[in-house]
Amino acid sequence: MQIAAIVLAAGRSSRFKDGNKLLTQIDGMPLVRRALTEVNASAVTDILLVVAPGAHDVVKAAGPGRWRTIINVHAHEGLASSLRAGISALPGTTDGALVVLADMPGVRADLIARVMAAFTAEGGEVIVHPADDAGRQGHPVLWPRRLFRELLALEGDAGGKSLLQKHQALSRAVLVTGTSAFFDIDTQVDLDQIKDG
Repeated sequence: MQIAAIVLAAGRSSRFKDGNKLLTQIDGMPLVRRALTEVNASAVTDILLVVAPGAHDVVKAAGPGRWRTIINVHAHEGLASSLRAGISALPGTTDGALVVLADMPGVRADLIARVMAAFTAEGGEVIVHPADDAGRQGHPVLWPRRLFRELLALEGDAGGKSLLQKHQALSRAVLVTGTSAFFDIDTQVDLDQIKDG
């Protein structure tokens, strides 16, 4: 099963007052590299880092690795444009696209492995995502090739949420506890919460 990871890192960090949040460090590592390190430790076959034009600081913070950088020239249009950029750059042999948000430091390689295992068990034909026992949907989300065309048609800043709602019958949840699959960093307060444990 050929599963590629699309790491979304083209946001404007508009609610983070101290510059680009992906450059901030947790345990001595920039947030963007932390996300890539966990993805790299999984069995994905390809890693795409989607950044905005001119985001040289993000690329530098990401550092070297087996990922390749994709420039989203439409980053100002919102999250869906980064999804489109990532999907468009996937090899034709890709069976699934694992969408990872670079500002979620709690997403670890073991969770990625569980999501990928559930996807493979279903023959690569379903959407897989973490969820808690209350049904709250988390990240990362693994999309089957059969929905790539619909992902390419998305617009705005809502990402794939509308597609998840549309294709509930294709959705499979991996049960998780805690907040790691749901918590992203938007503000300095969020960052302080992570640092405080």
